[in-house]
Order: sequence, then C-alpha cells, then structure tokens
Amino acid sequence: MRPHYMPREFTHALAVVVYITPSANADAAYDVLLSVVSRLQTQHPDTLLLISGDFDHTSPSSSLPKFTQYVASHTRDNKTLELFYANTKEAHHSLPLPPLGWWSEEAEEVLKDCFNSTLWDAFSDAHGEDIDNLTHCITDYINFCVNTVPTRTVQSFSNSKPWITPDIKALLKEKKRAFVSGNKEELKSAQKELRRQIRHKKDSYRRKMEHQLQQNNICGVWKGLQTILGFKEQKSQPVGNRGWANDQDLFFNGFDQAPTPSPAQSPLLQLDDAIIYHLHSSLTHSEKAGSTCVQHIQPRLLEDKLQHGTVLAPFLFTLYTADFSYNSSSCHLQKFSDNSAAVGLITDRDDGEYRGLIQDFVDWSLRNNLRINTNKTKELVVDFCRLNNPPPAPVNILGTDVEFVKTYKYLGVHLNNNLDWTHNTDTFDKKGNSRLFLLRRLRSFGVQGQLLRTFYDSVVGSAIFYGIVCWSSSIRDRRRMDRLVRRTSSVLGCSLDSVEVVVNGRMMAKLSSMLNNTSL
Repeated sequence: MRPHYMPREFTHALAVVVYITPSANADAAYDVLLSVVSRLQTQHPDTLLLISGDFDHTSPSSSLPKFTQYVASHTRDNKTLELFYANTKEAHHSLPLPPLGWWSEEAEEVLKDCFNSTLWDAFSDAHGEDIDNLTHCITDYINFCVNTVPTRTVQSFSNSKPWITPDIKALLKEKKRAFVSGNKEELKSAQKELRRQIRHKKDSYRRKMEHQLQQNNICGVWKGLQTILGFKEQKSQPVGNRGWANDQDLFFNGFDQAPTPSPAQSPLLQLDDAIIYHLHSSLTHSEKAGSTCVQHIQPRLLEDKLQHGTVLAPFLFTLYTADFSYNSSSCHLQKFSDNSAAVGLITDRDDGEYRGLIQDFVDWSLRNNLRINTNKTKELVVDFCRLNNPPPAPVNILGTDVEFVKTYKYLGVHLNNNLDWTHNTDTFDKKGNSRLFLLRRLRSFGVQGQLLRTFYDSVVGSAIFYGIVCWSSSIRDRRRMDRLVRRTSSVLGCSLDSVEVVVNGRMMAKLSSMLNNTSL
C-alpha cells in the first residue's frame, strides 16, 4: 500500500492478515508466519510491516522481537485472541470498547460513572421554562454519552434487495477486483461463488415469505412479492377502515352476492349486474326494425360537496345521487358508484326523450353543486340498420359537444359499437401477457407452490377472467384466452381450469344467487 500521506522513513506499507483456526497446529502456523515475514523484510527492508488477525493460540511475540504488539486488553472474554503487530514503536494506541451487540462490565461501569457524576438539577435550574435551550442541552448530553460506547456506520442503498447481505457485497467486491486484475480464472471462480450465494440467499428469502403465508401474514407476503418484482410503492396511501373497504369490495366485485332489485332504478349495483343489464337492454332493442341505441356514458362527476379521493367517496356519492333516477321503456339512467350511463333506445330516430333525460340530469347536477366533466363524457352509438343513416347530432352539455367514440371502457370491460368483445379480448390478452411476465419472474426467483398459485389467482387470473360472465359467449374469444391460460399453466407447473370451466362455474353461482334472492 502506498498512501498519499506516508511517513518519510517508510517507502510503503505491507499488511499481513493472519487467521489460525482452533484445531490448527500453532507451531506449524508460526513457522509459516515467520517465513513470510522474514521474506518480506528481506525484499523490502524500508517498508512498514503490519501484522493483524485472529491467532487463537499463544502469542508469537517471542518469535517477533523487533515487532510491537499494541492490543493491551482482552478481546474475547478474558482472552486476547486478536493481535496487532508493527515493526515500529508508538505507531498505534488501543482503547478497550465493548463489542457491538452486547455490553461488557467495563463499558457498563464507564456509563454508570458518567451518570453518577452528572448534575441532573443543572438541566432544569439553568434553563427554567425555556424548552428550546433545555432540549439542546439534553441532546448534547446524550451525544456525549453516545461517544462513550462503540458505534458502527452502515451504508444502505434504496435499490438494495433484502437478500443482498454483507457476504454477497464482499463477493461483489472480490469479483470487481478480479475483473480489474485481469485474472480470468479468479474472475470465473468469483462469479461462480457469487451466483451460488445469490441462489442461497434468494431461497432463504422465499422460505421466509412462505412462512409468512403459513402464518397468515398476507401483508408481509405481498411486500416481499413487490420487492422481487421491483414494484415502487406510492408515496401516499389512502387511509381508512380496512374492514369496511373489504366489505365494499365483496359487494361491488363479488360474483356470488345477490343482486339488488330493479337494476335501472337502484343506485347500488354489482359490477357484473350493471354490465349485464346494460347489454341486455341494448341487444334486445337492436332486434327491432329501425332501432338505434345511444349510450351517453358519464364516467365521473366532480364533487364540490364531497371530499373526493377518500375510501368513503364512492359510497357517499351513491347516497348523494340516489334521489335522481329515471327508467322508462325507451330510456334509463344507470348508476354504479360515481359512474353514470344514460341509455337511449331510439326508434325511427326519435331521440327527444333521450336528450331530455340528459338535460334533466345536467340541470339536477347544477342544482346539487355537482359539476359534470364533459371532457371525459363520451357517446357510443349502436346502429345495425342497413340504411346509411347520418349519425345523430352530438349531445351538447353546457356549450360543449360530447365526443362520439367507437369503443369505450365501462366498469372495466371494453364496449364497442358492434356489441362484440373483440377489443375487450385484445385488451385482456395484453394485460394477461404483461402480468404473465411477473409470474415468470417470480418462478425464476424460486417462488412456487401455494405462494405462486396465490399470486396467479390475485394478479393474473383476476385480469384474465375479469367480467367473464359478460363476455364469454364468443367461442373465438374463449379460444384466445385459453391459449393464455395454457401458457400460464406451464409456468405454474400445474393444470388450470379452461375459460369454459371457469365461466360455467361463475355463471351457475350468478344464477343461484338470483334464484335465492326472494326480493326479485
């Protein structure tokens, strides 16, 4: 070693690191040590030679008469195993400190003496009611006490994975050193050992997550999965009652809950109930001659009276807008949480009632301090007439024409003006493939069994089978999604139910809930 600042009497420094195991032959080890030291002194007579390590046996001081041993206190209980030698005097001064993680009797006595000699009344008498100066004084005293005990600085990085331990970091440094030295054999060996250690640490981390799953620590499991997948947590999270939120999820998203009566009039709908009723009215009307279905979809109202963004906002909004409802043979207003859709079943291009419904809804919103977001409001026209009729005039809301669209995402599913599911299947297939990548990444990490299946059901399966009761009637769409299910099955290493099996099961659950609902 050649530091920038070096005493003039030394050209450079050499460090000899020694470790003698308890089962080793001390005499043979000392012979090797003396041979190495003698050779170094012969080759470099003007060097600063440092010898340090765990000798574990008797001290070799008698064999190194020209060296000074600087460790003057016990390092392991009542023994001194770690020694430090140098071929110069007064080069180092050792101070006994308690080991990290536990307190020695000497350290306890030092801290007790510090407390016993403290004038505690001086804190309150000197500062009185001045809380700021008192805080600074106590903080300075705590820092003084901290200096009497050993401390350790650990550097951490935000992108460090939990399985990257100090051992792996040391191997990374060894790999870098081997790469710089140009020694290919040493580099190959370091890479091999690094890969082995990473596999071992990842396996330990996976077992930790499996244990958390067995202990029903779902929060810990998902945090671990997010760490593996590189998910960055949002800075702010919504605050609310978790049990209440789970109850709402079961009501709005459940497949086995009983639907409420009169979907067009009730503000409380299940998601698939709302979509099924929406499509049923459109398809039934399309079978009539000269019929046109216009769907005026308003995804959200900007509330001035309600605090939007909280877990209570959808529920409060539903109650707040419950007094406005409309349902006739040709028009109805369908609401799901803060999403509203005005559906007009138009015959012979007579859309007066439909436009009147929209205007009434706009007027009611203004009276109740609700502002409609016109930019997010879209209009979807379904017209299967063979005559090339011109499109209807756009609906105007407060001076702004509503945009005509061919496709629109409504309650998670994609509707189009042909009332088929091509665009919806394309979207679900892309989403499923993107989440399948996450499943493959977990599998490469070593996650398997129940934990991998839980991730599939929660992340991948929920995307593939979302709203399947509504869109599964198309054989073409089923076959396309079945291919995705088979690819997923190969990643999981187990067979999965086909789309037909899943939809039959959920369809029976839906029919059973409807038959068991006596209010219908």
